[in-house]
Formats: sequence, C-alpha cells, structure tokens
Amino acid sequence: MLRISVLEGRATPGASSAAPAPQTAASTYARRASERTPLYALVQAHYPDLIARLAVEDRSLPEYVREEFEAFLRCGVLDHGFLRVVCEQCHAERLLAFSCRKRGFCPSCAARRMAESARHLAKKVFGPRPVRQWVLSFPVSMRFLFSSRPEAIGPVLGIVHRVIAGWLADQAGGDCASAQFGAVTQIQRFGSTLNLNVHFHMLMLDGLYEPVAAQPDKPRLHRARAPTFAQLTHLTGKIGGFSLHAGVAAEAHEGQKLERFHAAIVGSELLVFDDLGHVPQEEDAARTVAAVEAFLRER
Repeated sequence: MLRISVLEGRATPGASSAAPAPQTAASTYARRASERTPLYALVQAHYPDLIARLAVEDRSLPEYVREEFEAFLRCGVLDHGFLRVVCEQCHAERLLAFSCRKRGFCPSCAARRMAESARHLAKKVFGPRPVRQWVLSFPVSMRFLFSSRPEAIGPVLGIVHRVIAGWLADQAGGDCASAQFGAVTQIQRFGSTLNLNVHFHMLMLDGLYEPVAAQPDKPRLHRARAPTFAQLTHLTGKIGGFSLHAGVAAEAHEGQKLERFHAAIVGSELLVFDDLGHVPQEEDAARTVAAVEAFLRER
C-alpha cells in the first residue's frame, strides 16, 4: 500500500539534474527525466529567443500556445513540484514530479492520454464488437474553410454519418429509420508533415443494431459486408467527390487490434516528437538536435 506523506514539495536547486536514487532489484519505477531529452533541450534553448524576437516585431504567440510551451518545460521536472510517495510496508520512497497533462507536443502526457482514451473506448464505449475504420479527406479549399470556420465541421460530419449509416443499412439489410449505428470520430487538423489537412478518422460499428420484437431491450447486430472499391467510389460521389477509405476492420474477438484502432484515432500525430525525446543512440540524438537548430537559425 502506498501513502502520500507530502502533498507537494520543491526540489533544491539542481535536484532535477542529479542522478536518480539507487533502485532496488525489485523496483520497476524510474523517473523519466524529461529535462534530459533532446526535445526539452531544443525548446529550452530556442523558446525564449522566439518570444524575444516576436516582442521586437510587436507580435506575440496566442496564450494557449505559450502555456503549452511553458507547461512542457515544467513537466516531469522536480524543481517545479512533486509528490513524495511512501510504501507503508517496505517504507520505500519515490518522488513523483508533476505532469503538464497538456494535449500539445509533450510525448509523455500525450502518450498517457492516448493510452487511457483508447482503453476507455475499447472497454467502455464499443466493447467486444466488430469495428471498421473509415477515413475521409477533403479537398484543399474545404480544409481552408474548416480552418477559418470550424463551426462548419459539425454539420458536414452529420451528413457524412448519415450517408455511411444509410449504406450500412443497405448492406446489412436493415431499416435505416429504425436501426441504430455507433461511431466515434476524431477530427484531425494536420497531416504527417504538419500541413493543414482537416480530415475525419471514424471508428464505426461494422453493422447496425435493430430492435427485436420479443426482446426490445436487446437489439440484434446485423453485420455489413466489407465495402468494395466501387462502393467506396459511389459513396464519395454522394459525399461530394472526396477521398474515402475503409479497408481496415477488427472483429469482436480481436481485443488488442481494437485497442490499436482506438489509439490510432485518439493519439496526437505530434507524437512523432517522441523520437526526439527517446532517441536510442546518442549520435542520432546529436544529429537530430543539430539539424533542428540549423533549421531554426535559417528561419
């Protein structure tokens, strides 16, 4: 059993950079020391310069952007507060640094949020049911519209859901008016190169539920056949000629695959920065830092 003996503490100067306390053979916890990662070093070195340069130009970053950077520089650093946790049985102690719990580019907090959300979707929302992933991309003109007028995304998503639900009803042989379908959608706003690319990642039940007269409280799931290329082309015509993909699915018994599906849509694509925080080879880390610093100097 663990108890928290001190709710909040402050490390002495330099404590965060000191070597971690020796661990016993049975110990499994090791502080992640985020302040030692190349990503942290890059932000720490260049963020103040960015703020100063913007101030000279009479400009500033949005408040929420500043908070992301500043919270990241405090995340996991003992100097900025910690919990002291003690085991009541063996009296072992650990210092747990506070986390930023942000949604931006912190690799640790983003990964934790991704794992927790994925497990919630897999266990509590969908459960052991067949799921198919649908991905809808928009033309560039629509991406700019959604970026400048995000209130337009909701109505468009409603149209997309209705079109796919109607197709599922046709495939499953059900009545779209009385049947029910389930979907969870993650609206992604950028692509793999951080370009503006508003698109929908949708996890949908691979079929429709219809009420059963004998057991109205236990509707029956009618499976739908996997869509063919011709059918997807027909569907995108109904939606407006956009790109639609639905080639990946998981059966109800494929629990781990279902969790990977959920993690894929809830995980921030900025988790690519995790490679900067946990580069396996020191020389690779040095090359990465040098390349990013050169890019920043050129800007």
